Amino acid sequence: MLTHLDLEYFQGLVEIDMMSLSYNRRIILHQKDIEITRSELFITGTHSPMKLDILDTELFDKIEEIIPSIRIIDTSYEPQSEIVTFMTEHDLEPNQKLTLRLKYKAPYSKKLDGLYKTQRINSNKQRITIASTQFEPTSARKMFPCFDEPSMKATFQLTVIHDSNVYAISNMPQLEGYPKILTSNLTVSKFQVSVRMSTYLVSLSLIDFINAKTVTDSGVVIKVYAPESDANHLDFATSVAAKMLTFCEEFFGEKYPIQKLGDKKTNLDIVAMTEFMSGAMENFGHLIFRSTNLIYDPTRTTLDTKRQIMMVICHELAHQVNDSPLNIIGSVMI
Repeated sequence: MLTHLDLEYFQGLVEIDMMSLSYNRRIILHQKDIEITRSELFITGTHSPMKLDILDTELFDKIEEIIPSIRIIDTSYEPQSEIVTFMTEHDLEPNQKLTLRLKYKAPYSKKLDGLYKTQRINSNKQRITIASTQFEPTSARKMFPCFDEPSMKATFQLTVIHDSNVYAISNMPQLEGYPKILTSNLTVSKFQVSVRMSTYLVSLSLIDFINAKTVTDSGVVIKVYAPESDANHLDFATSVAAKMLTFCEEFFGEKYPIQKLGDKKTNLDIVAMTEFMSGAMENFGHLIFRSTNLIYDPTRTTLDTKRQIMMVICHELAHQVNDSPLNIIGSVMI
């Protein structure tokens, strides 16, 4: 993805690996407010790797000259169902492994869903544009074309080219050697392949926040991010998150699974956003909270609000260790 935050739209390249289960000429995906500018279908393993660090406007033309593709003869979109259908020239075969490659552009969401922008004033009185995501229940389709159904799980790998005055956080830690500076104004961040999960749990934040850090007994590095104005108000959230994650690991006998390459540590990032649709969101490895549900200022926060902050943190942390039973417990807690 290419994300200039001073523009009203972003660009993307997506590759979707799939398997045809029967003789069929249609591939159906979800999308909303996305303009697909090029589509190519390949038999998996016969195409060249996607160029992820540079978004070249002629990229697809160059690929087509080299690699034979399965011809897509028609693309149609149904706005009411938010479904895009690709029709192939010939039947796809059963058990045929395929890769669909799409080039697209899309606007930043004007609502607090999909990939949206917001602004803040930093300590130097500068206006900074940041961005974040909220995909639950069906807004992943606003950032990239996908199978946007919670029952359909996949692994994801995200590469983002972004303004150098912000840094990128996603579900997984970044690969070794990233982020990398591309130009004086642009940086590329490339993340590890995720665990299997639903599209609504994919997430991205482009922020310039500070963070408070702690390490749990099992070695999980927890970082809580917020604007510098809240630098002294993150200790409570950091402490509760560490204690709750340790409790869940011990109670359910399962370890938090995200592992960082190289130093063998695991990461959990928690971000406070002033403008956020939900109270909080349990994106795997990258929790996003409305600031009022995460920031504890003892000079202003009431006891009831402190209790609410603790309960919301516990709820969201519970989702991270064990998917199904912990979801039930988290719902009961709130």
